[in-house]
Amino acid sequence: RITGDGRYAQHALGLIDEWAINPATRFVPHITSNNREIEIYITQPGIIFGADLIWSYGGWTQAQRQSFVGWVGDLADAYIDDATSNNIDLWRLNLLAVAGRFTGRAELTAYALGRYTSRVGSLISPDGVMLTEIDRTRSLFYSVFGASALVNLAEILRLDGHNLYAVEGGAGQTLLTALDNLATYLVEPDPIASWPYE
Repeated sequence: RITGDGRYAQHALGLIDEWAINPATRFVPHITSNNREIEIYITQPGIIFGADLIWSYGGWTQAQRQSFVGWVGDLADAYIDDATSNNIDLWRLNLLAVAGRFTGRAELTAYALGRYTSRVGSLISPDGVMLTEIDRTRSLFYSVFGASALVNLAEILRLDGHNLYAVEGGAGQTLLTALDNLATYLVEPDPIASWPYE
């Protein structure tokens, strides 16, 4: 995308073809007892972003394009009903929002927006604590990890005109409340030293 050198696009297309298109090698989106959903939720948006970066590349066949769009839809369909908790669910919403934007399925981005809006009060305390992350043994890491998922989601949904930063919980808390709270620790030379949780 930066250089205009088609070799990079062709290589990316080859990887995308193996992962998402080729029936003999592709990842089949479905939930099993062996699936680690968090890894799927975090990694698959990158595949979709990568395809979008080379979408105008002339090396795609029409069949590849159609198959990839179908695969992205199948991916979203496989995980839309897998509502979970803490940052895992936030990364799932990222996947659904990216899939919705790529496929033009507005119901997926609407679901991600609605799910976050309904949960913001249980995710973020009035003083900005990431409530579903503070009971974990690496609570600062997971609080930042969860906030990162929310910032990614906010930027994706912003493309549809939604301001996730301004969505309020019942006590007026927002994503910005969480970011402000985390910033007070992250600007310190040793953020963990003053972090009050495990």
